[in-house]
Amino acid sequence: MKLYWLLTMKRLASDGKQADEMSDMSRGTIRTKDRAERPLDVWALFIIAGFFLLACDAWLLYHSARAGLWLVDKQGMPAPLDFSAFWAAGRLVVEGKAATAYQWDALKAVVEALSGRSFDAANYPIFYPPVFLLFIAPLGFFPYVTAAVVWIMATLAAYLAAAYAILPRRTGAIIVALAAPAVLWCVCVGQNGLLSAGLIGGGLALLERRPVLAGVLFGALVFKPQFGLLIPFVLIASGNWRAFVSAAVTVIVLFVAAGAIFGVEIFSAFLQAMSWANDKLLNVGVLPWYKVQSFYGLSRALGLGATLAWAIHGILAIAATVVTLALWRDRDVAYELKAAALATVTLVLSPYSCVYDLPIVAMAVLFLLKDDARRTLLPLEIAGLGFAYVLPMFFPALAIPVGPFVYATLGAIIAWRAGEWWVRRGSNPGQLD
Repeated sequence: MKLYWLLTMKRLASDGKQADEMSDMSRGTIRTKDRAERPLDVWALFIIAGFFLLACDAWLLYHSARAGLWLVDKQGMPAPLDFSAFWAAGRLVVEGKAATAYQWDALKAVVEALSGRSFDAANYPIFYPPVFLLFIAPLGFFPYVTAAVVWIMATLAAYLAAAYAILPRRTGAIIVALAAPAVLWCVCVGQNGLLSAGLIGGGLALLERRPVLAGVLFGALVFKPQFGLLIPFVLIASGNWRAFVSAAVTVIVLFVAAGAIFGVEIFSAFLQAMSWANDKLLNVGVLPWYKVQSFYGLSRALGLGATLAWAIHGILAIAATVVTLALWRDRDVAYELKAAALATVTLVLSPYSCVYDLPIVAMAVLFLLKDDARRTLLPLEIAGLGFAYVLPMFFPALAIPVGPFVYATLGAIIAWRAGEWWVRRGSNPGQLD
């Protein structure tokens, strides 16, 4: 058994090495140090950690299902989880009552009618743009359990497809992506973080070779607009005009389709729901602050007032935006570093995000691991990547948000690599790597 395990690890690592060599040859770049000479094989470490985390995930999901805590209870009825609101909204859309999907009482009535029990203790309102209803409407045609399986598998497939697009010849990329702890939280509650990560990761993976398709993926992210704030500016700064136009057209088409299918009154219902969300989630704090994975949430969790928390969040967001745009304007900086920066800063900018949004972190980690092909990682960088990758696993045990510590760690790694790149170019103007 030990021999089989070692051979498997060796094969996975060698697959990655061959992929890196082919990537380098196609780019015309030369590594600073061959992977075979490195004291640590970073991919082998991540793959081993991935297998361990997957085993933990399987154990947790199995026991959650047995205890009636995952998607359905012991009687097979819907559990009070986020997905129940998505399914109920889809059912209301199918019944021609799309505008009522923004009313929690209407959603609750649908779920209660199916389960035969009260959901008074739960509160999962929908406050996504009407475009999101286009995505979840098909769920209303299925029974609850079937819809849950379809939703989880479809969003997971989008997420893994993005991981494969980032590293198409790395066998271990799927393992590393699948084992990211934030994936578990999405699967547990049936949230949409895997879809967000799939759209961002897929768009970044395709931007260089298929900009129009990348733009479509970026445009589809409008269902969670706080994660698309920086994308148009990055596309403009880097001169990716085809992707910019494609994204803009996609956004327009999706909103027009939502208005045509659901009626224009859907937009006023959405604006009312958004007003409630802004007040209750960001000002009143109906959601415990440790669940809000932003620098704003961290500031509030530490006891700071709203004004000071907004100031801290704003300063950090502006600084992160300036650095990211500088990276994207520089044509000599490695693309993988730019992509990792955009994925990370996407989360930094949003004042409201939850642990189920952190699969985007895995996209950033994959891009940084891909960039590892051209340089020798310092032990501190390896430790930082591992820390950012694993930390979301401890979310329930901590009384403060884990997200800001993940973003800060990835940001420090990205800033170090960018500084190293610019210093190297300054000392050797004709040498890019």
